[in-house]
Amino acid sequence: MAKRLLFLLSIMLLTTTGCTTSEVSPSNEPIPTLISTPTSETAPSPSPNPKPIYLIPYADHVPINEEVMSREERMKLDPIGQEVVALLDDYVFISNNDFPQNYEDKFGAVDPAGNFNPGGNYITIKATSNIVTQARDVFIAADVEIRYTPQDLQPYWKGKQAFQFTTADDGSLRLKNWNETADHLGFSNWDERLSLHIMPNEWKIADIQHNGTTISIIRVLDNGKNGLKVSARFNNGETAMTWKLPTTEAWENLVEKKDIHISALPKEKKAWILLNSDSSAGLMSKSLYEINGDEGNVLKVRELDQEIDGYVTGVAFRDERVGWITAIQHGTELMPLYRTEDGGKSWTLQKLDRLAGYAYGNSYPPVFDAGDLNRGQLVMEYVSNSDRGRLSKRRVKYTTTDGGDTWHTNAVVSIPPVRYLYPDSFNNPTEKQFIQLIVQHVKALNNRDQAAFAGTFSKKTSNQVYPLYKYYTEKDSMIIDMKNPQFSRNEGGQYGTVFVTLVIYELSTNEVSEETRVYSFELEDKGSREWRIGFID
Repeated sequence: MAKRLLFLLSIMLLTTTGCTTSEVSPSNEPIPTLISTPTSETAPSPSPNPKPIYLIPYADHVPINEEVMSREERMKLDPIGQEVVALLDDYVFISNNDFPQNYEDKFGAVDPAGNFNPGGNYITIKATSNIVTQARDVFIAADVEIRYTPQDLQPYWKGKQAFQFTTADDGSLRLKNWNETADHLGFSNWDERLSLHIMPNEWKIADIQHNGTTISIIRVLDNGKNGLKVSARFNNGETAMTWKLPTTEAWENLVEKKDIHISALPKEKKAWILLNSDSSAGLMSKSLYEINGDEGNVLKVRELDQEIDGYVTGVAFRDERVGWITAIQHGTELMPLYRTEDGGKSWTLQKLDRLAGYAYGNSYPPVFDAGDLNRGQLVMEYVSNSDRGRLSKRRVKYTTTDGGDTWHTNAVVSIPPVRYLYPDSFNNPTEKQFIQLIVQHVKALNNRDQAAFAGTFSKKTSNQVYPLYKYYTEKDSMIIDMKNPQFSRNEGGQYGTVFVTLVIYELSTNEVSEETRVYSFELEDKGSREWRIGFID
C-alpha cells in the first residue's frame, strides 16, 4: 500500500449536507471524521461527545472516473464523501483490470478482484450523493451494472447497492459489504430525513405503500441497542407522523423489509403492521401493531405466535374490526386464511371450498372494492406433490359478495394429463439436447418454477428471462402437449432452431388452443457442446 498523505481537515459528515448538528440530537455513537496535519501523522485528541473516529485518506487513488461521479458533483460533497467516491473509482479499476487484492488491502476483505462472478466481468458504478454514517461505518448508495464484456449493450445484472466502508485500526476505510440493497439509503435528499425525524444514528429499512398510505420503518441504533421507529403518511400526504414502535422482543428490532407487512385505511388514518421473524426450525414469531393517526399513537395489539401458523404472505383489513392474515403452510391440508372481527385481538381459521387433488394451499391477502366493501377477491395457490400429469402449482381466484364472510370459486377442478416429448426418442445427439431443453422449459412454466426456467437460457440472454417468464405465466394456463418438432442448424453449427406446436389449456375457461413457438439455441461457450436457449419467438 502506498504511503497515505495527511491533510488538514476536521469536519462532520452532516455539516456540509444542508443539516447542521444543532438540528438533530447528539448521538453517543462515534462519527467518522477525515483529518490530517501536514507535519505529523498523529491524529488530534478526539472531543468527548460525540467521540470521533479519525480517517486517514489514501494517497494512491486512481484518476477520477467521470462515470462514477463527475468532478463537479464531487466538489459538492464533504471530504468523507469525496473519499468514498474515490474508493469507488479504485474499485472499478481493480475489478475491471482483475488486480488481485490481499486481505489487508482496500477491498480484499470482502471482494477480491474478479471474484464476484468468475469468468471475467465488466463493472460500472454510478455513485449517488446519498451518504450515511453509522458508528464506524460509512455507506454510499450507487447504481451498479455488470456485463460480460465492455462491448455488451445490456448488462446481465444491475441494481442499486449500498457500499459499506468501515474504519480500520490504521484510520483508513476498507470495503466491508456491497451486496445488500440500498433501500435504507433511499432518501432523495436530507430534507426527507428531517421530515421523517431521522437522526444520524438511524436509517430507513422499508417504505411500504398501501391504499395511498406510505409506512416507513426506521432502524435506530442507540447506545449499541437496536430499536424501530415508524412513520406514516396517509392519503398521499406530504406530512409524516412518526412514533417509536413499542417493540418488546429482540428479534423485532432486527426485522428485514421482506418480513414487514402492512394494511392501511387512509380515511380512518389507521394502519396495521405485522412483523414476522426469520424461520427457525420451522417456527416464526409474529407481532401485530396498530397505528392510530387521529389519536397520534401506535400500539402493540398482540403477539400471534400461537394463533397464526406458517410463513406470512400479508395482512389486510376491510375496516377497523374485520381483517385477514394469509400465509404459506407447506405440506399440510390446512388452508392458512385467518380472520379477525375485533381489530386483531383474536383470530380464527376461515374455511374455504377446497379443490380436490392437491396436497395443500397457500393464501394471499384479499383485496376489496373501494366503492363496495362487500365485494372482494383473494388468491389461493394450490400445490401438488407430483408434476406428472398435473400442474404442480395452480392459482385459483376466490370472490366474495358479503364482505368476506364467505368465499367462492368457479375454478375447474379436473386437469387433462400432460404429454411431454421424450428426448430419448431422437437419435441425433444435438436434437436430443434441443428437445430436452424444451421439455425442461415447458415443465418450468407448468410448475411456475422461475429458477428452472432461467436455467434453460444462455448467459448472454439472461436479461430476457424475467420478462419472458412473466409473459408466459401471467395467464391461468398450462401446456398439455407438444407436437411436430422441426429442426434446423446453421452451417457453422453454432446455432440451431426448433419449430414446435404447443397445446395450451386455459384453466379458467376449460378451452384448448394451439400455437407454434420457435426456439433458437446457441452454444454456451466456444468449443463447448452445451446448448442453451437463446430466445423464443
